[in-house]
Amino acid sequence: MIFTCSACSKKPGGEDISSSGFSSIDEAYSSDLLGLEDVSSEEVALSSNNTSSVASQSKPSGGKNQTTTKGTKVFKVEDYGAVGDGSTNDGTAISKAIVAACADTSENKIVQFAANKSYRITSVPSANSYNRLFCLEYADNVHINGSNTKLLLKAPVRVGTFSNTNNCSFSGFVIDYSPKPFFIGTVTAIGSNYIDFDTAENISIPSGWSAPSTFFAFRNKPNERLHFNSTGYTSLGNKKLRFNMASVSTGKPGNAVIGEEFVLPMPGYSHGDGGGGAFSINKSSNFAMSNVRILSLPEFGFDIRCNEGKLSFDNVDFRQLDNINLVCWRDGFHVKDNSAPITWTNCDIGPIGDDAFNISSVAMKVTSINNSKDIFDLEPMEGVGVYSARPALKAGDEFVAYDNFTGELIGEGKIETVLNNQVVAFKSNVSLAKAKTGMYICFYSYANPNFLVKDCNIEGTVRARSMGTFENCTFNIYWLKVENETYFEGPIPKNLTFKNCLFKSLSGRTKNIVTIGTRYKNNPNLPAEYKCKNIVFESCTWENGTTYSVETGNQVIVR
Repeated sequence: MIFTCSACSKKPGGEDISSSGFSSIDEAYSSDLLGLEDVSSEEVALSSNNTSSVASQSKPSGGKNQTTTKGTKVFKVEDYGAVGDGSTNDGTAISKAIVAACADTSENKIVQFAANKSYRITSVPSANSYNRLFCLEYADNVHINGSNTKLLLKAPVRVGTFSNTNNCSFSGFVIDYSPKPFFIGTVTAIGSNYIDFDTAENISIPSGWSAPSTFFAFRNKPNERLHFNSTGYTSLGNKKLRFNMASVSTGKPGNAVIGEEFVLPMPGYSHGDGGGGAFSINKSSNFAMSNVRILSLPEFGFDIRCNEGKLSFDNVDFRQLDNINLVCWRDGFHVKDNSAPITWTNCDIGPIGDDAFNISSVAMKVTSINNSKDIFDLEPMEGVGVYSARPALKAGDEFVAYDNFTGELIGEGKIETVLNNQVVAFKSNVSLAKAKTGMYICFYSYANPNFLVKDCNIEGTVRARSMGTFENCTFNIYWLKVENETYFEGPIPKNLTFKNCLFKSLSGRTKNIVTIGTRYKNNPNLPAEYKCKNIVFESCTWENGTTYSVETGNQVIVR
């Protein structure tokens, strides 16, 4: 799936830097990543919280030499052929610099971009899995560093994969797409199953193209997010398109008004076309991202899964520059199955087309039970491949077992013994008398425990589960749900705190923008037997009549 850049041969052009300091770097380059205002001959040391290793990670055969050379080496992308003029395709050159840095044995490696330049990426080498510009796997101490440096990409190219990495970071970039993954259309006609639009430019529909299964538009409003789902476009001639409506859609043709603007998906360049999240970060430790502004993305922002060490995101913003009320079509941060704390600080998230945060885990389905009903075989609801990347379960991990079809609480307990971490089998410290195959078990150790979102501005919608804190945040939202899901996201939320937060309605709704409760598949309109526990609102403010609602039996504490 992922190109192992560390296994590739080392390329020439890296600049050696002695352990006593940097030898020389042009003034056009920044070293914000290391916390320096400028680069000098003084000694440079990385932060002490960026020096641990992950001994449990196994390196692939042919991977990089584990003997490191003391010191830091800088890999300027220009030395590998990058131009940075905003028009030349720099995809191959940047990829070469990444490969060289990953293969190098220096103690720390900096992939350096020039400050205030724009790097155009229209394609990347075929070895870069999923068309991602930065592909790092089993890489240690690689730091990708810019300073107000623009990455101007063309879909289907995505930004980066960080898999099985340790002490890697990404800092100082503005990320945008050209063509944009969306465009403005003005409504000219409305039918029972279509809406017609005029566009400022001719929109090309690629030959043989068909719309992805998820393909929707929005009205270009700052305070509405009705999904107008579509089966695709029909060209009606010069600068005219028909948007064919899907039968299932929250937005209906009758919601549209002649003369109003819609944000429409660019065919071939948005949603699932070529796709996936702009960033995939998985099975990594001590990853840091800072000072990144995202202007547009084709689909998801971040897919963050199965990480075992700390991750941090500081001053990572989703914000548009023009009058289009959209940055990306799907989630900003899609966060599942991480076992170590993740921290977000000083982030500004919105407007986006789906959840600003979805913080959850993947439920595990019981496939077999012993007669004593305390030994279970499990299968992850998103497939075995997802589980194979998860951190190992261990004795003492807490779980909740429930029937997501009937809403029945089966029980709660801890792992007494892990029997198998590959096919997923464990012995419980308690017998679950009502246990049955097909029920769900969720582990709280996989639910991003002790996450912290602090000093952030959050727009749109939020799904929050399990144990963590939102502190000093402004929620300008349509809604926030503290819940399980009716399909396969869990666990049942508990120990979730909102501290010194401001809640206000993005749509002007004056009540219940936060809901605390549980659901099940057979009747998703009724509360389930399992309940949320210890949901705390501490010194929070509710603006203009906004409130929260709590279903009976769920525990909410207000301080």
